[in-house]
Amino acid sequence: MAASSVDLSVIVPAYNEADRLPETLRRFQQYLSSKSCSYEILAVLDGPTDRTRQILTGMASEIEHLKILDREVNRGKGFTVKEGMLAAIGHIRLFSDADNSTGHSPFRQDAAAFQRRL
Repeated sequence: MAASSVDLSVIVPAYNEADRLPETLRRFQQYLSSKSCSYEILAVLDGPTDRTRQILTGMASEIEHLKILDREVNRGKGFTVKEGMLAAIGHIRLFSDADNSTGHSPFRQDAAAFQRRL
């Protein structure tokens, strides 16, 4: 996917999220694949010590447009979000926690703004 063709990047920082990350990524995939914009999902690993890395690697073929940024050392959420934002290539960039606490509301609320920008 060329940088110019990606409308939306979703950054998901992940530290020890083996139990929550799969459902969140599947929900994003389901929601975003039904929209007309192009997208990427960036899972940014923040030095997890659980099975997050293995689970995410196993999901790579299941989740379309998934990119994995893997860092061995835990640097904290702020650093991880910034790293994902800098690596993202979408014209619009959002981040969501791995527990999907905000759901799709940022996407729905800003849909009109996205359409104007895209």
